[in-house]
Amino acid sequence: MSRSSRGAAVAAVALLLGLLSPPALADGVEPTAPAASSEASPGATAEPAPPGPEPSEAEPTETGEPAEPAEPAEPAEPAEPAEPAEPAEPTESEAPEATEPPEPETVEPTAAEPTGEATSPEPTGEATSPEPTEEATSPEPTEEATEEPATEEATEEEAPAPAGMITDITRDGCEVTITIETDGDDTFTLQVWDDGVIIDSFEVTASGPTTSEIVWLITAPAGTSAPGVGFVLVTSDGSNLDAVDPWEYPAEVADNCSAEVPVTVSLPGYDGTSMPGDVVDITGTGFLPGETVTFTWGDGTEVGSAIAAEDGSFTGTLTVPADAEPGEAAVTATGTDSFRSGTVALTVVGPAVPSPTASSHAPTVDALAATGVGSTPLLLGAAGLLMLGTLALLAARRRSAPGR
Repeated sequence: MSRSSRGAAVAAVALLLGLLSPPALADGVEPTAPAASSEASPGATAEPAPPGPEPSEAEPTETGEPAEPAEPAEPAEPAEPAEPAEPAEPTESEAPEATEPPEPETVEPTAAEPTGEATSPEPTGEATSPEPTEEATSPEPTEEATEEPATEEATEEEAPAPAGMITDITRDGCEVTITIETDGDDTFTLQVWDDGVIIDSFEVTASGPTTSEIVWLITAPAGTSAPGVGFVLVTSDGSNLDAVDPWEYPAEVADNCSAEVPVTVSLPGYDGTSMPGDVVDITGTGFLPGETVTFTWGDGTEVGSAIAAEDGSFTGTLTVPADAEPGEAAVTATGTDSFRSGTVALTVVGPAVPSPTASSHAPTVDALAATGVGSTPLLLGAAGLLMLGTLALLAARRRSAPGR
């Protein structure tokens, strides 16, 4: 083959290789074969001196071997950056950024296919979503450690504070009934105020919702500084819960129920004297209806009691103590609710001394002494007569015995 024919064949092979190579080759690759094809036209017959040796180096047999250029596939080694998957142990949820593999080295057109596979290594994609990160973000021991203490503290804080109120106040004669409603575990106190002074108080120990009725007795007229009286409900620590002030009642009720009402005590049918153990009738007026009236001796010994009627009067009996000393004594009648009292006097006499009666005819020692005859001779005479009679009887039996 002539040199011109050989040059034409080389140009054709180079042109064919340029057409077969993909357009997405790596940047910066300058194909040498097409450059040779542009210098040598297919119809040239002259013998170009310089291009002669260059085509000889790119013979079809040497360039047509695609197996040797496969060696540049070594850039697949950058898959090693998959090691960043180890940082999954920390609790941070951010995944480590995958490192991009270095750009493959420039290769000849025949080695373009192996380099395309090296641009997307599979291990790099797996490193972007490590599974251990999810488990580290929600540890179970944290929930168990904080669950029970939080419940106990919440229970203590939610304990309701004691509460209460006065719901109703009614009066029946001298008795005033106050109804209160309370809630909570505490000891509540209802105070009765009059002119800035507590004149009475009542305690109520309750647990949970409770309704209680308290009875207050009017025993004195209301003060003159302010009308009526006041009712105040407080807790054990002195906190005020509710109050009704003033609460008023008629003046005549106060007079009838107060301790200033006149009290009388008497001993009906009493003859002026009594002996220890005697039972004596006693009556009185001016006490509260339904209250108990007790009777006490001068030394404080209780000797009887009675119940006052609707009009404040009572009728009862007392017993004079068995050890009562002779003389005058005082008996006091006292109302247990109103503390009203009255006193009455009586006289104790000693027991009667027995004396002889006019119908007695029995001789006395003094009367026999006046006649000069005593009782001893008579007894001796009687004894002698008795002995004589006994001896006579024995003698008679001996005479009548057989064989004599």
